[in-house]
Amino acid sequence: MNIRPTFFSSVIVSVFAIGLFSCNKGGGGSTTPPVASYPKQVTIEYRVTGTGVGSGSGAYTNESGGNSSYSFTSLPYSKIFTRTVKQYDNATILVNAVGTGNIKVDILVNSTVVKTQSYSGTSVFGGTLVYLFE
Repeated sequence: MNIRPTFFSSVIVSVFAIGLFSCNKGGGGSTTPPVASYPKQVTIEYRVTGTGVGSGSGAYTNESGGNSSYSFTSLPYSKIFTRTVKQYDNATILVNAVGTGNIKVDILVNSTVVKTQSYSGTSVFGGTLVYLFE
């Protein structure tokens, strides 16, 4: 009795069936986000809030993609501008705070928070927050 052809036929049919039923049929099962078209114009906002902080300073990626510095003597601090971005450009903010307390840093793109981070400390503390346009 020769069972090889039957066995191999069963394996081939099983592999085909698994492939057929595991395909995405548009039911939202895909985890790959749609590709955005670049370049595109966006509104970027950097927002720093917190308590117990007397003053601070830092730098951010500006309207032209270069760097600008800023300082604040009280919170909240906010910077809003429009910029044309290409894929893999970034929006970055660096903040240094003086005081004993905490700060929260947000990057918003088109009024939606895309990145957030909190920092706390005594005396001088801070951090850097980066959002990559993908």
